[in-house]
Amino acid sequence: FVDSSNFSKIGSVSQRRAFDSLLSTLETLAATSVTSDRLLSLSTLATTTTEAVDVGVGSLESWKRLLDAAVILVPGAEGGSIRIRDRDGDFTFVAQHGFSDSLLELRVSAQQVSDWHGDLLEWHSGRARTVKRPFDTHVPLDADPKFYPTETKRIRANLSFPVVVDGEVMAEINLDSFTSVNAFNDESLVTAKQFAVQIAALVKAQRERGKLTARLREFEMLELVTSALHDAHTPEIVAASVVGETARLMNAQNVAML
Repeated sequence: FVDSSNFSKIGSVSQRRAFDSLLSTLETLAATSVTSDRLLSLSTLATTTTEAVDVGVGSLESWKRLLDAAVILVPGAEGGSIRIRDRDGDFTFVAQHGFSDSLLELRVSAQQVSDWHGDLLEWHSGRARTVKRPFDTHVPLDADPKFYPTETKRIRANLSFPVVVDGEVMAEINLDSFTSVNAFNDESLVTAKQFAVQIAALVKAQRERGKLTARLREFEMLELVTSALHDAHTPEIVAASVVGETARLMNAQNVAML
């Protein structure tokens, strides 16, 4: 499923770890019973992950394809979702299966995500949990209905797997059954873990890619300001040059130098 020659093209440490994680995931999943659907899903998982490693994680299409593979491969799953933590600490849905795309507009707090899991300590530890009829047991009675769309209330069983990166929950994959409260078993948990591991590797690669981009931007700013100051001979010209270059690089209309 994966052309290992691509490995030599993967530059950063985090990208190589994501590639290693993919190979480990495929080996584990391929060791289970094989059907045409599972073969197709393994191929999709491989393609999606290699593309994400090559061009950078973050596209909704990549997350969608990863989730679709999980729904087929995890025993009992008929739908699901992935949500990723943003810079403000909230979680945004980046993929859904079995629901409408309006779910992708929903942003929830870390508190709401941990409440959905049901055990704060185990959530922080990245431990999965399964629950029957989650809306009877894991949604507060006074919960704002806008955070729990009507279409999600048909979930009869849920497997929720928090994804921990560098000691912090940075993502979550939910897998749902719409027909059985007894949909998930031990094999479901083992298989879902492989996807959680894969998501963790990709999120880490995305974070490190973002840090590298920010660092390169800092160097770019330093270089441009240095160039602009080359012919500056008074404090006023220096200040104007710094403010001008900073505004341009930050795409800001108003920048003040105190």
